[in-house]
Amino acid sequence: AAGEAPDAGTPAERRAAVERGLERFSGLAVTPEAVAREIALHHLEWIRVDCRVLTFDDPDAAREAALCVREDGLSFDELAQDAHGHVQEARFYLDELEEDARSAFAAARPLEFLGPFALEGQPTLCRVLDKVMPGPGDPELVARAETLIVARALRSERERRVTWEDGWARLVGGGSG
Repeated sequence: AAGEAPDAGTPAERRAAVERGLERFSGLAVTPEAVAREIALHHLEWIRVDCRVLTFDDPDAAREAALCVREDGLSFDELAQDAHGHVQEARFYLDELEEDARSAFAAARPLEFLGPFALEGQPTLCRVLDKVMPGPGDPELVARAETLIVARALRSERERRVTWEDGWARLVGGGSG
């Protein structure tokens, strides 16, 4: 409740009071407009890529498989069957990729074949199924945006209200120093 002393009650009660305060603070910082702005700020790195990936244990095998697709015209499904590789559906955002793969996926079109490149440390080939531009209809991106907004607002408040003197934090504008 408003006016609660931060040191009143049991540790569980104090923790609950802090959580309620954070929830109120977050509710003030996170608005639909702020979320839309945050998503717009990350327009490129939050592009989602849906694809099928074929991973290999050996980089040479991945390079050979890529040649079979590019030079011999093997389809991705034929390649997966012939290579006895592990095929799975994958969905990720560009900012989750290593730099060398990120630029290739940013330029890729649906149904394009990419690779080999390292994905989670394994040689990988990929067939892009779809690319989805970021928007407020993606609940995962809304959650990412909300997390960034709250973190930035908390950092701003901390910088505004806390000073450091001789290695000790001191609350500016209230509280016991």
